[in-house]
Formats: sequence, C-alpha cells, structure tokens
Amino acid sequence: MPQKYKNVSLPQELYDKLEKLVDSKQAGYVSVSDAVKDAVRELLRKHKLLP
Repeated sequence: MPQKYKNVSLPQELYDKLEKLVDSKQAGYVSVSDAVKDAVRELLRKHKLLP
C-alpha cells in the first residue's frame, strides 16, 4: 500500500536557509523534504510521540 503524504508550508526565509544547508552537503541531506522529515521526527521523539 503506497504511503500517503500531506503538504505543509514554510515561510520563504526558512525554506531558503534550509535549502542552502542541503545544497552545502554539510548536514548530509539530499533534499529539503528529507531534512524536514528528520527535524519533525526529532521533535516527535523529544515529546515522546515516537520511540
């Protein structure tokens, strides 16, 4: 069964900074989406909503 996705919006300034980080290869992400997913997972773990 294919995974479902939802869209979220970011202010342009945050997106641009995140894209710059991804493009620099410093953080090891291949896309802005991957970086955002990782950040959300970390936030959910911090609040004990993910193991």
